[in-house]
Amino acid sequence: MIEVAEALGRSRTTVNRWIRHGLPTLSPDRSPLILGAELRDWLKTQRDARKHPCALFELYCCHCHLPRAVASGSGRILQRSLKTVAVQGRCAVCNTRMKMTRSRSDLSELERHFGSMKPELPALDVCPNPGADSLIRPLPILPPDQAPKGQEDEQKEC
Repeated sequence: MIEVAEALGRSRTTVNRWIRHGLPTLSPDRSPLILGAELRDWLKTQRDARKHPCALFELYCCHCHLPRAVASGSGRILQRSLKTVAVQGRCAVCNTRMKMTRSRSDLSELERHFGSMKPELPALDVCPNPGADSLIRPLPILPPDQAPKGQEDEQKEC
């Protein structure tokens, strides 16, 4: 039991609570022995029981602890990258802010479901070298002797 607590970075009290809640042991009458495979399977079962998968048009509400529909008129779609969009809105039950990242392949279905929601594309920087987080590829920074005439100013960092 002590080894389990140390290996998982948990306290002995936590491991004792797991045993009381059904973690299988080999010797319940004395110091309990716990098999690693049984511990792994039991922890996975406990984790899966707490999960609440959301349907395509639902977001997880951290206040209600359940997947909820987005309140009418509160949702919007933001493009996050070339592959993902973020869906944001308010919970229809408690009005808490909710958000979730979805695949860009779901965009047409999300737009059909939410109607007026359209993706808001981020504004592109005017800077010729916007960095790795941008949706456009940064221009290469050339050494001064290889830079074309009149573009020395554009090669500087923003």
